Amino acid sequence: AVVSTQSTGAGASIGITQVRILMEIYRRTLTRSDCKRGRQLQENRRFYATKMVCCMVAGYFFCTLPIMVLLFIQTAGATPPKQYTAFAVFVTFFNSLLNPAIYWYFNRTYRASFDANVLKMPSMKCVSRQAHSI
Repeated sequence: AVVSTQSTGAGASIGITQVRILMEIYRRTLTRSDCKRGRQLQENRRFYATKMVCCMVAGYFFCTLPIMVLLFIQTAGATPPKQYTAFAVFVTFFNSLLNPAIYWYFNRTYRASFDANVLKMPSMKCVSRQAHSI
């Protein structure tokens, strides 16, 4: 299947937009605070947010790179191997799995919520027992 080459430009512009947002976040000055500890905490949050956005952009770039190469090969008129096509599609979808993992690693609030709602879910066996006891 031939994929439209118009998506190549959209992917690049999304990456450029994310980098611009990252640069803007980093350039903004810290709000003035009377407390040195408050400024330190604010700087730490800013650092981790910047680090998280960098990981997100890098993950997006490396996960979409194979599909961009695939589109380039198809545009040149060559037929890529089926294994490469499958790999490129898999890695592109893998980005959807990578994003929650990055959020989980860098964001304490997201991690607590994720752990409470997903990892500590009762098993279906327990839910089934509760339903029969009603």
